[in-house]
Amino acid sequence: MSGSVGGLDPVALRALVREVLADALPAAAAAAAVTPTAAGKDVRTVPVATEADLAALVAQVLALAEDPVAGPALRAGSIRFVPAGAPRAVGAVAAEAPAVHRVEKGAVTERTVTAAAQAGARLVLARQAVLTPLARDRARALGVEVERER
Repeated sequence: MSGSVGGLDPVALRALVREVLADALPAAAAAAAVTPTAAGKDVRTVPVATEADLAALVAQVLALAEDPVAGPALRAGSIRFVPAGAPRAVGAVAAEAPAVHRVEKGAVTERTVTAAAQAGARLVLARQAVLTPLARDRARALGVEVERER
């Protein structure tokens, strides 16, 4: 993201959006981070390439949260959002298996995630690798799969 929106720099805007979503949807946020997409769920593909896309997504989530019918479904994790270009279901396989970018140790940053996205690769993190919070957010936004080794 570049520039500023409403006088906020992009980092402050991200932090603000994270805070609002965490306050509005704590259960849904936790479910989205852990629960894979399953059949029977309302999966919505959304673009998140620009600040305007992000603002539209936040407005959509807040409107759904206030809706008496959609709100409980959203909080229960039945309504999910997938970044444009991400697989729509667990086990969804592209024509070719994606490349793998393995990180043995150290910090995995936004730059690493962006490089993996540009290469169409998924990230595999060894036990000694640490995924930064901003890198995790970037991976979600770009649809980069992140796998931790056990």
